[in-house]
Amino acid sequence: MSLANVLIVEDDSYLRSLSLVSFESAGLHVVVATSRAGEAIEAVKNELVDVAVLDLYLGPGPTGIDIAVSLRAINPQIGLIFLTSFSDPRLLESQSELPAGSIYLTKSKISGVREIVTAILRSKHAPLSIKRDQVDERTLTDNQMRVWRLVSQGMKNSKIAETLDVSESAVEHVIKRIASQLDIELDPTINLRVQLVREFSHRTGQQLPETQ
Repeated sequence: MSLANVLIVEDDSYLRSLSLVSFESAGLHVVVATSRAGEAIEAVKNELVDVAVLDLYLGPGPTGIDIAVSLRAINPQIGLIFLTSFSDPRLLESQSELPAGSIYLTKSKISGVREIVTAILRSKHAPLSIKRDQVDERTLTDNQMRVWRLVSQGMKNSKIAETLDVSESAVEHVIKRIASQLDIELDPTINLRVQLVREFSHRTGQQLPETQ
């Protein structure tokens, strides 16, 4: 008898296969391993799934958060674990919050599969009562996080100011504040915006074009 029935939602085929083999070897039963929202939703409709393990960013289309919200609508007791490169979920722009009781694990900080299995079992037995651990960027306000995302998308300060309906000098102040609060070791020979884009890329695992 398996320890838990697990759904894997991961867009990287190698990591998806690795997770499947690792979880099965640890005594879990993987019901479905997929990158597609529709397949994940059908699995929860038709199979007994105790816990869903989802990546946060799945490429164009629904995010892991979007899928998790849909899964909870079908099964309010399903456990949810986000296993992602994003060190803070707010780094990914989403219309939804993490559902209650979600466990948030950053891939770069995971010591091994045993840590993930332990989280899966915690989530199975208490899917709604777990408080999500604080993550690195919680020192940033939601507004600062939004500015950081816009900078990482290559938006100029003037356009950010127009988008947020603030002055350009206010945007410049926020950018300096972000760098200070993230405790980035700044290089005075490199544009501050470029350094913020590099840091964003590092904390999300995404390759982003550098911007001036």
